[in-house]
Amino acid sequence: MDLLKSLLAAFAAIGVAVGGSLFMLAIAVIVICLILTGFGAMLGLSVAILWFIIQLGLAYIVGSIIHFVAEKILAWLYDTTQVSFLAYPYQRHRVSLAVAVIGVLWIWFG
Repeated sequence: MDLLKSLLAAFAAIGVAVGGSLFMLAIAVIVICLILTGFGAMLGLSVAILWFIIQLGLAYIVGSIIHFVAEKILAWLYDTTQVSFLAYPYQRHRVSLAVAVIGVLWIWFG
């Protein structure tokens, strides 16, 4: 079970890092392509890339909100139930990252 939690936390961290990096990388690619090839040639591709990046950015924002809310709920749950697993902020963070990843995937693909 700890392995599963660790893997979900790792995937969530990778997703957050990749999501932010891809957003900046795609914007840079759009700007460079527009400068090098001309506005008309890249307009269609730019719109398609921009649509994908907007969706990725929204997924990143929604994931951050879900993570924040899950972190607060888990902290409240520890205060009311004293479950030892939730005593450490690092454990709550890992669980809330897993909840955020599952939530974003459920919203995006569900």
